[in-house]
Amino acid sequence: MSVLAEHYPVELAEQVLSYFSVNGRRPPDELVRTCRRLIQLKSALVAFDTARPADGIELVRRTELVPLDVVGGDISRVLAAADAFNHLDEALTRHFGNVLLETMKALYRLHGRYKDSPYGDASRQQKMAELKAQARSLMMFAGVRRRFGSGLTAQMLRYRLTSDIYERLSQLDVRLA
Repeated sequence: MSVLAEHYPVELAEQVLSYFSVNGRRPPDELVRTCRRLIQLKSALVAFDTARPADGIELVRRTELVPLDVVGGDISRVLAAADAFNHLDEALTRHFGNVLLETMKALYRLHGRYKDSPYGDASRQQKMAELKAQARSLMMFAGVRRRFGSGLTAQMLRYRLTSDIYERLSQLDVRLA
């Protein structure tokens, strides 16, 4: 079972939900939430791979794992999301850096489409600003750390991502600016 969970977490999630459905049993709420999020993230990655970045971004947003719509730099939502992340099942967190990176790539691609558009209307400018704001929210989420009064730092999401992921996220963020 652990090999299946490690290499095929989405397939396992689908099997688990199917098992409970067929047997008429109600699974624990947290298990259902984890399985659904895994399925949504897989669908988002498929959307990114098939040149449907807006669909992928929306699927990531629906998981409620990444606060993409933080308004006015409201760090409390970012901190809450990062704290919640630390309590998620490892099936969700193991490769989450790749999800963040693919989401940032999608934001960059969409921004580029609007930027290269021959139309200069206000709605295009507004959409570009929204995409930049979503990228900033993602970057805050990826790099957040919480400091306590004693100067100690609690580990947050930042320590679960590789330096390579951070480097690539930062490069895309700079290009979006």
